[in-house]
Amino acid sequence: MKLYELTQDMKTLEKILEEHESENLLKELDKIKIGFEEKLKNIWMLIRKFESYETGIDEEIKRLQELKKYYKNQKEGLKNYVVYAMETAGKDKVETDLFKFSFRNSESVEIVDEEKIPEDYTEIVEVKKIDKMGIKKDLKAGKEIPWVQIVIKKNLQVK
Repeated sequence: MKLYELTQDMKTLEKILEEHESENLLKELDKIKIGFEEKLKNIWMLIRKFESYETGIDEEIKRLQELKKYYKNQKEGLKNYVVYAMETAGKDKVETDLFKFSFRNSESVEIVDEEKIPEDYTEIVEVKKIDKMGIKKDLKAGKEIPWVQIVIKKNLQVK
C-alpha cells in the first residue's frame, strides 16, 4: 500500500471510530498505523541514501575541480615553455604542418601603487541587499508593511 493510501485509510478509520467504537476497527487502525510508520521509516532511509549520494557527488566534484586545476596549470606551463623556447631560439614566427606560432603585441595597465590612484580613476560599486531580519522584527513589533508578509513554514525534524 502507498503512503498516501495509508494516510487516507487512517483518517477514514479515525473518523468512523469517533462515531462508532469497534474492536475490529481499532485492530485495523493499528495495522494501518504500523504500515504507515514502516513507510515513513523506509522513506527516511531512502532520504539518507540520497544524502550519501549527495556527499559522494560533492566529493567527486571537488576531485574533478582539482583535476581541472592540475590540467590548467599543466597547459599554462607548456604555453610558457613554448614562449621560452621561441624567445631563447630568437624566433618570432614558427610554422609547422598543423600550427603557426607567432607573437603579437598587446597592452595592459599595471598598477604600481594603488594608494596613489586619484579618485577620477576609481568607481564605487554598491550592492543592494534586503534586510529581511529587520523587516521581520518590525512586523513582529506591530508595524504594518503592506508589501511583505510573514510566512509560517513547517520544518520537518528527524532525530
